[in-house]
Amino acid sequence: MFDFGSKSEVPWKLTVTTASNALLVCRLDRKFRELDIANYLLHHGIPFRTLISSENASRATREPPPPCVLPVRLSDAQFGVKDYDHYARHRDALLNQPRARAAVLRGGITWRLSAPVVSFSSVLQGPTGWSPLSGTMLTARDMTTNEIFLDDTLTDVEFDLICGTYVCHTGFGDQTAMRSWFPSLTTFEGSGEDYGRWNGQREDSFFRRLDEINN
Repeated sequence: MFDFGSKSEVPWKLTVTTASNALLVCRLDRKFRELDIANYLLHHGIPFRTLISSENASRATREPPPPCVLPVRLSDAQFGVKDYDHYARHRDALLNQPRARAAVLRGGITWRLSAPVVSFSSVLQGPTGWSPLSGTMLTARDMTTNEIFLDDTLTDVEFDLICGTYVCHTGFGDQTAMRSWFPSLTTFEGSGEDYGRWNGQREDSFFRRLDEINN
């Protein structure tokens, strides 16, 4: 967590998730403020958080999000362009909710899928506030001051839907397997394809995947 003290320009504290990204931030232009750093991270698909003190977080009543469940397919299901278009429409609808800024903040594959839909300006506005709904609010405690901070997040199912995940019956009793248009978070994060940022190699792989889907 970076604390700019009295020079801070935003109500939230920029927080990175790895030591290597903390070092990266320290090597940026010394004139950069929180928004400069955040914009750099946003434009490179690098994960970070915008943590706000729980005391300053909005407590406005939220509309509950629509129920999310993974689509189910039979063992003989064949996936084509129409299926992809259907997925893309539902993904973009999901990304139009305020909490979807968390998909961009997550970096990696969800950053690439959500960045064309979620405005970076909405990310920089900071967390949407307290949520009583399970899995929709990330919390962190400062072990020195015991202060609670929070940020938006998405549920595991919502992240899976963004990546285009289906529950597919295998044809062996009740056994099922997961299939997706793009790697799920559990597959992508920490894998050899996760470089900690989005680079040219990842972009090439992304467009190759789109070509496979459309051809």
